[in-house]
Amino acid sequence: MLALLFGGMLPTLSFGQGTIVYIDPPAVHNEDMSIDIFSLDINVEDVTDLYGFAFTLDFAPFGRSLSFSACAEGNFLTQGGYETDFDYVVDNFEGKVKVGNARLGQVPGASGDGLLATINLKVTEAVDTALDYSMDLEDVELYDDNGDPIPCSVGGSHYYGPYLDLTSASWSVTGKWGGDRPYIHWKDTLTFESSVTHTYGTAPLQVKVKFDLTRADGFVNTVWAGQTVNPFPRAPQLLYADGWYDYWETGDWIPTTDRTQVLNAPDGQYTEATEGYPDHYGITGAYTFEDIVLGPEDAIDRVYLEGYCQYPMGATGDMDIDVYSVTPVVFTWLGSLYGGSTPAWVEPRWIDPETECVSCVIPQLRGGDPTALNDFSVFLFAYYTTPDLFGTPMRCDCLRLRVEFATKFPMDDPIFIIEEGETLDLDPVTWVLTKDIRGYYPSVHVTCFYSYFYPAVGYQWIKAETEIDLPVIWIPGQGPGPGD
Repeated sequence: MLALLFGGMLPTLSFGQGTIVYIDPPAVHNEDMSIDIFSLDINVEDVTDLYGFAFTLDFAPFGRSLSFSACAEGNFLTQGGYETDFDYVVDNFEGKVKVGNARLGQVPGASGDGLLATINLKVTEAVDTALDYSMDLEDVELYDDNGDPIPCSVGGSHYYGPYLDLTSASWSVTGKWGGDRPYIHWKDTLTFESSVTHTYGTAPLQVKVKFDLTRADGFVNTVWAGQTVNPFPRAPQLLYADGWYDYWETGDWIPTTDRTQVLNAPDGQYTEATEGYPDHYGITGAYTFEDIVLGPEDAIDRVYLEGYCQYPMGATGDMDIDVYSVTPVVFTWLGSLYGGSTPAWVEPRWIDPETECVSCVIPQLRGGDPTALNDFSVFLFAYYTTPDLFGTPMRCDCLRLRVEFATKFPMDDPIFIIEEGETLDLDPVTWVLTKDIRGYYPSVHVTCFYSYFYPAVGYQWIKAETEIDLPVIWIPGQGPGPGD
């Protein structure tokens, strides 16, 4: 019977001949985002001898703003104790729920008014104005106990939630020679401004605005409202190991060697290990590092670990001192230190320094808050060595962190809060131009994104309906210019 319902063999009828299939409530108002899950009752009114039905509820697609939560059978066909064959199919991507039901056996249909099914939808985000939030009933099919179609009219519902839009965007330039000439000098300061308007609803929304500058050669520079682009960031800072404490089973890292020899700048005094795992668990205990103080426009971009190490016989393949984090994340492998016949600074090997460095493995170390970096500590583990006839040790004189700073502050996309009915001027982008970005930029595209749930699990950034293309930017000096 359900195969007949879902197969589309019966015509879709909505001629308004007395019988009505409709959604209750006819509208769901969630302008304040107080509703998490809501129910839609699909009812039938003034029907005679209803034996089976099928319909499709069409709601906003792609899981944006709304997604399916549950579907339950109504009591209209089961009244009187009749058995039924109820089923449904969900397509969250298309935003559709197909529902079908029928009585079983040679029995009469149901007459009157009643509930066919209840569908629950979950609110996942603010409204995306690019989508239609009409919740319509499609492909409605009713038939009697002879299999004949029952004409009906159909009534839908609509969902209302908050949204905003990009109101304006512009750029301006200031510099030594003023901003009224037809081009920009690479020493000028470029400023991008933007504003957004809370268009509908009462719930506050979070918003961010992106500026994509695409050069004629395809190079793309992206900045966000509220960022300062500083081409001359703070010079890299070195933080030396300055403290030690017993951690885990300190084990056999040559008890006669003072583990605190690793502290401070290189001084020729080494902590050594002559054997590794599995014969000995050569663990040093934990090392802490000097604290860092960040200025108001400092943002940490990358943090690299370095060791001043030596393997006197020069067989670097026979030296493997693993480094593991202790805090803020326990027991994260950060690569392996090694050394040659001459003491030298080395970064851990067996990892990608750009994707597995300290700041990538432990993301809390990035950004403007130095707390995680100042709490950072590691221990060394003599994983492997093959001593030669003279018992050549693995040596580590010093550990340090090399902190590199970002050219954009803050590093993460700045997020702004906009309230009901407000038009908000976002903090501008301030960008001191340098030689490396010279060229002709025929495309300067501005996009706005907003969210109600960020940063909760499952949030989505909704793209505002309005996008703005700004006038071209020409920074002479390299690449093709206008008309080239």
